[in-house]
Amino acid sequence: MRMRTRTGARLSAVVVAAAVPATLALVPHVPLLGADAARHPDAVRLMAQPVADRTTIVGPLDVTSAAARHRRIAISSAKGERVWTASSLGGHDVPSAAMRAYRHAARTVEGEDPGCHLPWSLLAGIGRVESDHGRYGGSVLGADGVPRPAIVGVALDGEGPVAAIHDTDDGRFDGDTVWDRAVGPMQFIPSTWRTAGRDGDGDGVRSPNDIDDAALAAAAYLCHGGRDLSTASGRRAAIFSYNPSDYYVDLVSAFARGYRTGSFVIPSPAVSADAGDGVVHLRAHDDSSAARTRADRSAADRSRAKRAAAARHARDARKARAAAAHRARSEDAASHEPAHRPAHRPTRTPSHHSHQPVHHPAPEPVHKPKPKPKPTPPPAPVLTVEGVVTALPDDAGWQVDTLRFDETALASLTGDRVGDWDGDGTVETAGEELTGLAGSPTGVHLDYTAAPVALTAVTLLP
Repeated sequence: MRMRTRTGARLSAVVVAAAVPATLALVPHVPLLGADAARHPDAVRLMAQPVADRTTIVGPLDVTSAAARHRRIAISSAKGERVWTASSLGGHDVPSAAMRAYRHAARTVEGEDPGCHLPWSLLAGIGRVESDHGRYGGSVLGADGVPRPAIVGVALDGEGPVAAIHDTDDGRFDGDTVWDRAVGPMQFIPSTWRTAGRDGDGDGVRSPNDIDDAALAAAAYLCHGGRDLSTASGRRAAIFSYNPSDYYVDLVSAFARGYRTGSFVIPSPAVSADAGDGVVHLRAHDDSSAARTRADRSAADRSRAKRAAAARHARDARKARAAAAHRARSEDAASHEPAHRPAHRPTRTPSHHSHQPVHHPAPEPVHKPKPKPKPTPPPAPVLTVEGVVTALPDDAGWQVDTLRFDETALASLTGDRVGDWDGDGTVETAGEELTGLAGSPTGVHLDYTAAPVALTAVTLLP
């Protein structure tokens, strides 16, 4: 369905594929060049940017229900993974700092390479898909063009669909000294930035985390090799060189066309079972109505559930410690108990003819056999599982992927084995933290042993 509407109009059943990079959401933000101000908040005043007039975005997806509007589809390519969320609240919202960077970069490259014909809207399409114009994951694009916190992609370690690129910048831009990671609003890889980086705002620093620098570098990259972007084939070749995925090219082109004309038609990718570098692979995320219902509980209900779970966990832990102490005392007492064995004395035979003393033989020594040592059982194998946390009904526990477990599986997760997993600013018990994570898109990596299930480590996925 394609519909052109005037600026500011809204429809009751419309859709936009909003760019939300899933894997970036699971990666801790790493300080990069230009992010020193994030560690010193008094140095730079962060401010939300004004947005352009809104334009209705129309597409072919069904958004008549809440479930359809919040349905998520993940796509994977050689550069990483993204999640596109269907929503009826589409908007032509480019922050003023981003719009300034895109237009300046297009004008600069037009002066350097007039035959390229690069429109600012194409840069905006790439910025929208790569990082939502520097605003992914709650980041704020400041007036200086720097998103805070910094936006850093997954490690390009060759796992899954991503390419394997060893560290090329000694962690200078991405904070990783082992693997490279895509960085900043336009998601440049450090090895590419080393040759393509530009200083777009004239501050004497080339930073992939500054949208002014990154937009100009992206513009020069797209025009490289004498490309003519006034033709459809030239535009597609340029976008494909930025990220070798056909669906990526279609999606960037759709947003660029929308920014240019005000009419957005966002392509809906077909689900495929194939995967590989440069080939888009889609999979539907599990967004059950029960999970959404639990996510919508009031703060008071969640707090009561956390306290009850923590009390049960503490009570069970005390019982387990008391039982273990009792068994240890019983086994220790049994090992020190003396063996009672009566000494044998021969019957004394009286003699009427001899006054020789009667010699009693010495008792035989008592030999207590040493108990055979019990063989040490082999350690239980450590298994792993990854996925998002889902709370089970009636506070029966949690589920990650196919693994279900309850409070008894969390006995070893105490002290420094527990962190602020749910991001509420307070480190609570493992059960409370998992309850706080339930229903959120943040994934976890669990180490555990089976029979019975016992968790040994919980790590937030990058």
